[in-house]
Amino acid sequence: MESGKETSFNAPFDLHVAIEEATRLYSREAGRRDIEFNLDLTDSPTIVVGDSKKIRTVVQNLTANACE
Repeated sequence: MESGKETSFNAPFDLHVAIEEATRLYSREAGRRDIEFNLDLTDSPTIVVGDSKKIRTVVQNLTANACE
């Protein structure tokens, strides 16, 4: 699917890995600032179909905002 200059990819990917990678930097920063950071993926699906790059970007932005 293409919209403007952006291309979306729909492929299976490991959601847990994507979220863990997207939050790793912020988890370390939260620890440095003595902020508790918990990531609980217990009830989330593991393999999903979608655009892993866009999911990572959204999760990074949300996590960055939450850590401010």
